[in-house]
Amino acid sequence: MNEKMKRSILKTFALIFTTLTLFNFSGLLFAQQFGEIKGTVYDLETNNPLPGAFVIIVGTTLGSTTDENGYYIIKNVRPGSYKVQAGYVGYSPQIKNVNVGPGETVTVDFYLTPTALQLSQEIEALKEEIRRLRLEMAMPEVELRSYFGLGPAASKIYYSPRGLSIAGYGEITYENYLNSSKTDRGDVLRFIPYIGYKFTDKILVNSELEIEHAGIGNIGGRSPEVYVEFLYLDFILTNEFNLRTGLFLLPSSRMNEYHEPTVFFGTLRPDVERFIIPTVWREMGIMAYGEIARGLSYKIALVNGLRTDLISDWIASGRQRGATVNFDKFAFAGRIDFEAFKGLILGGSVYYGGGSDKAGASEKGSESATFGLYTVEGLYQLKNLFVKGLFAYGGAKGNDAYENRPGRASKVFGWYVEAGYNLVPLINPESLISFSPFVRYERYNLNKEVLLGTSEPAKDRSVLTIGLDFKPHPQVVIKADYQIRNTASSLPAGKGTGKDEWKIDQFNLGVGFIF
Repeated sequence: MNEKMKRSILKTFALIFTTLTLFNFSGLLFAQQFGEIKGTVYDLETNNPLPGAFVIIVGTTLGSTTDENGYYIIKNVRPGSYKVQAGYVGYSPQIKNVNVGPGETVTVDFYLTPTALQLSQEIEALKEEIRRLRLEMAMPEVELRSYFGLGPAASKIYYSPRGLSIAGYGEITYENYLNSSKTDRGDVLRFIPYIGYKFTDKILVNSELEIEHAGIGNIGGRSPEVYVEFLYLDFILTNEFNLRTGLFLLPSSRMNEYHEPTVFFGTLRPDVERFIIPTVWREMGIMAYGEIARGLSYKIALVNGLRTDLISDWIASGRQRGATVNFDKFAFAGRIDFEAFKGLILGGSVYYGGGSDKAGASEKGSESATFGLYTVEGLYQLKNLFVKGLFAYGGAKGNDAYENRPGRASKVFGWYVEAGYNLVPLINPESLISFSPFVRYERYNLNKEVLLGTSEPAKDRSVLTIGLDFKPHPQVVIKADYQIRNTASSLPAGKGTGKDEWKIDQFNLGVGFIF
């Protein structure tokens, strides 16, 4: 048995073990269905119900007030043991110990004793409540949901009250290569703090600081990066028309703006979205966006062009990322998204613009080029089923100085289709946990045609990814997948001279979170 076969068997067993572990873990969590606590609050002496009394679970933010019949209900209570307190002005509070089981509704009635109102104690209690509310207002917890295509965590500032907002996400990955010529890799891939400030309901600033590869320097070829991924001012005018200016994410694909780890399948982002699109792509400029009609939204941006001297094949390395930007050339970026009916979203993006060599404020260079990238995509969600497809096509042309460098692409393309299914609702429809097997197939070519020389077969690639995404909480994900990679080259798989690195299959594990 050769070394490659041994490693393949080990990776297969590792995938099976991970799958079984996740199933067992999810099985334990399935039992943790939310329960409820309900009941009535009475006056002990008269036996009359007390409307407007408060009932809280001590040490949590869960609570309720009684209705005109003295009735209350507290929903979404996790299984466990709690102290539940009822109170009413002019009555002594009462605390009861309550055990809540999975999916259980527990009835707890309270009988409060009237007492002389101790004003000083009431005032102190009110002071403490005001202090707590002030803290909550200073750093509120808000529901994470997308704002005009941004990721849920990146959108937090839009749904926060005025003032400071802090959110973020992180990814930690492990890549196990099925070839002895390439060392396996673990990586604190990225940690992202979002810092936003809402000046008014109409004006805000949003920023993203990206720390990649743990931000240390002793890691060989994978350089650490700490940089501003976006920093912009948003002027929220109407639902139909808003303005954004600064360094922002281009609407070149849905994933370029919506790329946090809990919202896509797989440990790694799709190759097509990394190399053809490429994600994450941001530039400086101004953008208008809004919703033309119900379900029909647009984005139109004017931004700086590309740095041609950094481009070896396609445009990924030519992004300027807001650093000493060469503004001699401009580019247009636009996108339309249309929700055809509930669950089906269709979208298309256009990028067209120029590029030249040298950084901003440098002596002018000699290269000049024009680039275009066109993307269409669709996603469909039907209950537990999620299906997505994307196709991207790009082209480039330039003057003699640009076209006389071998290997630069004149035409590229890429596409992928993927499908995933959340199994948890089949067992427990009310659970917030998800367990989703998925499959994705990609095909892309970074040099379908080149301006000078011949195309490299190793850049004509395909990837089949089969994996599992497990979310014990909507904001936390554990991922495992297996990738079968191939190219059009005749070289054997491996890393080094005379080998094709992009033919090496790999097994990936990852964890991610947003907050």
